[in-house]
Amino acid sequence: MAVPRRSLDGRLFWVLGLVCAMYQIFFVRSAAGQTAQLSVNASPQNTQMIPENMFGIFFEEINHAGAGGLWAELVNNRGFEAGGPNTPSNIDPWLIIGDESNIIVATDRSSCFATNPIALRMEVLCESSGNDVCPPGGVGIYNPGFWGMNIEEAKVYKVSMYIMSSDSMDLTVSLTSSDGLQNLAAYTITADKEDFKEWTKVEFDLQSSERNPNSRLQLTTRTSGIVWFDQVSLMPSETYMRHGYRKDLASMLANLKPKILKFPGGNYVMGNYLSNAFRWSETVGPWEERPGHFNDVWGYWTDDGLGFFEFLQLAEDLGACPVWVVNDGASRNEQVPSATIAAFVKDVVDGIEFARGDPGTSWGSVRAAMGHPEPFQLNYISMGNQECSMHYYKGKQPLSKLLFLENYRKFYSAIKASYPDIKIISSCDRSTISPVEPADLYDVHVYTSSGDMFSKSSMFDSTPRGGPKAIVSEYAVTGNDAGRGTLVAALAEAAFLIGLERNSDAVEMASCAPLFVNDNDRRWSPDAIVFNSWQHYGCPNYWMLHFFKESSGASLHPSTIQVSNYNQLVASAITWQNSKDGNTYLKIKVLNFGNKAIDLSISITGLENEIQTFGSVKTVLTSGSLRDENSFQQPDKLAVYNVLGLGGRPEGEAAKVSLSVVYMFLFAWLESATGGASYNPLTAISGALASRGGIALYLFTVFVRVPAQVIGAVIGVMLMRFAFPKVGKGAALSVGVHHGALTEGLATLMVVMVSLTLKKKEQGFFVKTWIASIWKMTIHILSSDMTGGIMNPASAFAWAYARGDHTSFDHLLVYWLAPLQATLVGVWVVTFLTKPKKTKEQEADKNKNKKE
Repeated sequence: MAVPRRSLDGRLFWVLGLVCAMYQIFFVRSAAGQTAQLSVNASPQNTQMIPENMFGIFFEEINHAGAGGLWAELVNNRGFEAGGPNTPSNIDPWLIIGDESNIIVATDRSSCFATNPIALRMEVLCESSGNDVCPPGGVGIYNPGFWGMNIEEAKVYKVSMYIMSSDSMDLTVSLTSSDGLQNLAAYTITADKEDFKEWTKVEFDLQSSERNPNSRLQLTTRTSGIVWFDQVSLMPSETYMRHGYRKDLASMLANLKPKILKFPGGNYVMGNYLSNAFRWSETVGPWEERPGHFNDVWGYWTDDGLGFFEFLQLAEDLGACPVWVVNDGASRNEQVPSATIAAFVKDVVDGIEFARGDPGTSWGSVRAAMGHPEPFQLNYISMGNQECSMHYYKGKQPLSKLLFLENYRKFYSAIKASYPDIKIISSCDRSTISPVEPADLYDVHVYTSSGDMFSKSSMFDSTPRGGPKAIVSEYAVTGNDAGRGTLVAALAEAAFLIGLERNSDAVEMASCAPLFVNDNDRRWSPDAIVFNSWQHYGCPNYWMLHFFKESSGASLHPSTIQVSNYNQLVASAITWQNSKDGNTYLKIKVLNFGNKAIDLSISITGLENEIQTFGSVKTVLTSGSLRDENSFQQPDKLAVYNVLGLGGRPEGEAAKVSLSVVYMFLFAWLESATGGASYNPLTAISGALASRGGIALYLFTVFVRVPAQVIGAVIGVMLMRFAFPKVGKGAALSVGVHHGALTEGLATLMVVMVSLTLKKKEQGFFVKTWIASIWKMTIHILSSDMTGGIMNPASAFAWAYARGDHTSFDHLLVYWLAPLQATLVGVWVVTFLTKPKKTKEQEADKNKNKKE
């Protein structure tokens, strides 16, 4: 409910806004219906301030989250370094076009980059004419990217590569379909022998004439000779904030309004071995000079295009505070002795200088040369990853906690000596922290089942106040009930976050993990955002985070729930100020984790002046089954959607009913004026059957009128969502499919029977329309919590089409088959019950005819 009211000075506006209900329903509401009372004290004098950086995100290079994901580079293994330093090496996923009779490719150490010594040597043995003729399309190499390159029609792609050759050259660089048969764009490089005798950088644009989400980049020629290639890159010209991030994926992050970005990972930072750990200094500077490294924990190569600088830039672009996870001299199998830890300590201090140092400093100048002379706002350093959990490591011997603490003290002292304002996060728990082992914050990771996660909403209730606060930098429901991102997992995590809001005087920050997964490389499930080369969707826990994006820096208000013998409800209430309109909003979140439908009433005290509840908005995340997940086929099966309303007060409810009755009168008048026009297929079908118009009328209705109604509904919904983008997702199933079918069927049956009965009566237009309107509104209200009470297949299809679930079995059964069956039954029942009785004269005539 969003309603402005004047404050005491008459200048500020308060708004009672966004009553957010995240709920689940196992069964159809029982007649008894359990009730609950939520009481909120909204007085501005009775609040607890939530930290400014409370909720954010944690990025780890896992599941190809960055390489082939958030980082928009389309070429996989662009520098040919993934096969290792020894040559010849594997060039996967590069492949050749041609065969060994006309082309030979191999890696060697001839690159012009000292940090990237590997280059690809391509020797072409055939010609465009003569005895050894090349195939018609030429020979060469191609790169399929990360399970296909998404090439969009009319979009521009930037190609960059280094070439060396002592021979004349006629090289075609093209974007094609995965089989090479469809040509999307091409550019030809023609050169004489002397033009490329030294390594030369070549840059140009390719504009695609068509769209293909599974494309490849290929380099082909029909000219014999030897050519070397290195650092072959293909980037879309349109990236998020023009900083190289894949636009659709980065926008998903921006929509969460994260206040922190923890990066670049946990295990990824450590590595199974230090030789494969993330080294920040090797990920900055020109991208061609970055050596890349093997991500040995998660099993794939990354060229480090998404490096330390890019993470800091991403945090700035998102308006988030960067939290840098540093390597503190430990891998999952190794620890650096304290006597030799100094180099690792200096490396971290140098990294802070890169982020924050003046452009005149050694590392600050590197950052400035990359286009960012202003310092980044790096204020948090997280020391390592779970080193205090000695059982976590996979080596033959557990890592030494004592050695970790000894090394930790050296990092802490060195960082504080140069940057006393930086907050240092310990990976040990609160009990380890002391004046001897100081820390500003301590890291907590929570991975557990949904039931346990729900119970952990009280995890910090008894934590002593004072001293270092917690950062819950990794949390997620895992195990069987998590699936690939289920509703029950999202609900459990929401309850946990509500608990963190309540305990925000003991918890400083929280971030979900993992964040991304490429559907072709699931190393971990579930994840918040799923993607492939050309599409993406948010899992239920991603959409759940939308309920918390205004919580950081908000005021938490006391709230209590009163309910008998039921402990599955949690709630919170915050006030936050919208920077766009200057208004302050009250946001209430309610979550039901149990198997009972609850009738909830909300009472709010502490508001100084009378308010109006007109213009309310209810935001909902729900589905018919706890195990429901989103998918590429149904990306919005579970997503937050807004229901615009007029408030919960009597005048608001009266206004909603009045508007519904008015539009029903309008359509009844249109039906009368046009001789039977209708927007509902059920009305058209029941009318055709009841009128006894014959098979011709029935076929005309089914094959002409109903499709026209569906098309009209789809267009109407599209226009409505265009004009009012926050209008929501329409009626949706919020119970099991069979209960939904029963509900929609019974509701349709009752409406059809009453409507047909009224048509056979002699009352006037006004009386019949009034009775029908009130009856339809009553049935709609009774069934709205379960199916939306829509009773109109055309309208249901239009909203389902907008959500992307119009082809699902659930939609077909609940919103088409059940109502149609109910319509047929209703027509038969009304026809039978209203069949005119035979008079005595009719019986006499019948008997007379028989005698004759």
